[in-house]
Amino acid sequence: MAEPLHIYEKTFRERRSALLRDLGLALKHADSLRFLFTGNDGDAPKRPETSTESYESTREAVDALIEIVVPAFYPVRRQPYSRGAIASEGLDEPYSSEMWLFVNGVATSPAVLKANGKELARIFQRPIHLVHNPTDGVLLDLAECVLGRTFNFKTALSEYVLDIVSRALVGYSKVVLIGHSQGGIVVADVANALVRYCEDRDLLTNLEIYTFASAADKMLADDALSRKASHCVPYYEHFANGHDFVARLGVIGCRDSIAGPLFVNEYRKGHLLNAHYLEAFENGDYCGGKSRLFRYVAGGVPEASFDKLPAAFGQSEYIYHAA
Repeated sequence: MAEPLHIYEKTFRERRSALLRDLGLALKHADSLRFLFTGNDGDAPKRPETSTESYESTREAVDALIEIVVPAFYPVRRQPYSRGAIASEGLDEPYSSEMWLFVNGVATSPAVLKANGKELARIFQRPIHLVHNPTDGVLLDLAECVLGRTFNFKTALSEYVLDIVSRALVGYSKVVLIGHSQGGIVVADVANALVRYCEDRDLLTNLEIYTFASAADKMLADDALSRKASHCVPYYEHFANGHDFVARLGVIGCRDSIAGPLFVNEYRKGHLLNAHYLEAFENGDYCGGKSRLFRYVAGGVPEASFDKLPAAFGQSEYIYHAA
């Protein structure tokens, strides 16, 4: 009998090994912390998180700054932004056969989440369902990026997103899940749970996962379904700046355990989604316009343009063999 859907928790041995690895990565790449909020020459992003003009009011901008700077220690927890919120950026008609969801990363107040959602909706010309991962302050958020994936700090949020995605896979022909930064950990939890425990395996072919600066350390692909489709199932793509501390801890540092192609711009700095990633992505600076996600820009439909399986797929650490 198949196990019910749930978030996988690492064993004691897995946690010990991951903790040593994570601390080593954090020390190795500590120098890149100084670039966390640093822009890149020539950038002119729309709605950058660092500009008051990106917010609906000065009060929103001030509140965002306070939440980022002031840590929220347990048991105090900031309330998430409305989980029913959708960013549509003036779209008249939703894509009825698709559902797009976004899970934010570190240092994200409700106002920052809305700014992220509006930019994603503008770029892809699709309604974006927003799932808020409230900030505990940037320092605690960064600590959670190092420790959270090992000790399941985000299990409650991951379970919530897992429920949304598992229901959406039944009701929609395509579900697109986007994660930024710490949100990549949540996205990975969801993807790995579905790959491990989903009973209707064919539903996994309808799931596409895209990450920016992901802090995740493992993303699984189903072996049989991937071989049949000639691309990873679920389908993944990842985008990262070479001088991004969080990406170095996650998708770059743990590359061998993460399914899907990784597009790295080695010379770019910064970690913020709007300010440091989306403009360069929209310009094709990560993938030369060749990624599947890029083909969704401006409302595009990418058809069957999936990145093929790597030659060494059979020896990959991210393969999952369903019983």
